[in-house]
Amino acid sequence: MVTVPIPLQYARELNLCRYLHLTIQVTVPPSTGGIPEFYINLPDEDTQGIRPFFDAINKIRILVAPPPSKVWRTFSLVWGELTPVGISRDVIITHGQLNMKLHADPWLHSLVDDEYPHSLTLTYDNPELLIIENNTSDPQTMDVTIHLMEFNSMEDYEKYLDMLVTQPQAPVGISTARIEDKLSEILKEMKEGVRSVVTLWKQKV
Repeated sequence: MVTVPIPLQYARELNLCRYLHLTIQVTVPPSTGGIPEFYINLPDEDTQGIRPFFDAINKIRILVAPPPSKVWRTFSLVWGELTPVGISRDVIITHGQLNMKLHADPWLHSLVDDEYPHSLTLTYDNPELLIIENNTSDPQTMDVTIHLMEFNSMEDYEKYLDMLVTQPQAPVGISTARIEDKLSEILKEMKEGVRSVVTLWKQKV
């Protein structure tokens, strides 16, 4: 289960950003030849910064970034299945960015069985780099989903950074006094032997 970090939840409540998930699926041929395939789930206006390059028959390099005017703050990455080979050290993922050291990951359980922590700030000029290399004898299909918050401008992202420094306040909700009054009412009814079931968050204050 993917969970949005609390600071980004506050930023979303303040309309500084919106949730987005980017899903990419690729088929990478073996070195003996084949036709690569590339799929992305976003509409064209959101994909200006997502640029695939086929550096070799069996290797794809993908730059992952938002359109020029926006900022993406990633928080989770999930790898899908690799077919047909399954778990294999012969399919290698190399990835990194300014805020993540470039490193290589073979397609093993420790990489793909769980949600992958992924805390990066992406701009068009500072993308994440994904390189997928297929050293098996067959075409391999795989996918990755990156969960992120999209800020419409650098100004909105800077407001989010300022919010982190000043520590965000809790969203406006049911007042403490109202909750205390309702709890007192429930306790009184319980003492009188009356069963009371109250859903506080549905009460108007």
